[in-house]
Amino acid sequence: MKNILVIDNDHIFRYLLCQSLIKMNFHVTEAANSFIGLQLAKEHYSNLNLIICNVDMPKLDGYSIFNELRKTFKISQVPFIFLTGNEKYESHKKAIEMGAKYYLTKSLDLYKILHIICT
Repeated sequence: MKNILVIDNDHIFRYLLCQSLIKMNFHVTEAANSFIGLQLAKEHYSNLNLIICNVDMPKLDGYSIFNELRKTFKISQVPFIFLTGNEKYESHKKAIEMGAKYYLTKSLDLYKILHIICT
């Protein structure tokens, strides 16, 4: 079973995403804020198959989590997907240049997000 960490402070979106992933037979760990997410990512890094992380969170944003994990673990084998409400091209470009697998806007239909994640 594949292990996915979902880090998102939007509890409704996080719940919908996690429940959908669970129904698709993924093992999901969820974090309600960036600090818990970073801690869980560090603790379970070797067992994770994917990290899905909201960009726009208070105090510690998704870019900071991504950078900290890359600094701590040097070369990453775990794909990282940014989720955000920001549809600006510059934000998308920054995420991809940093090494993220995907950068998805939350305005996408949930099933489109799940399709991209699972392919």
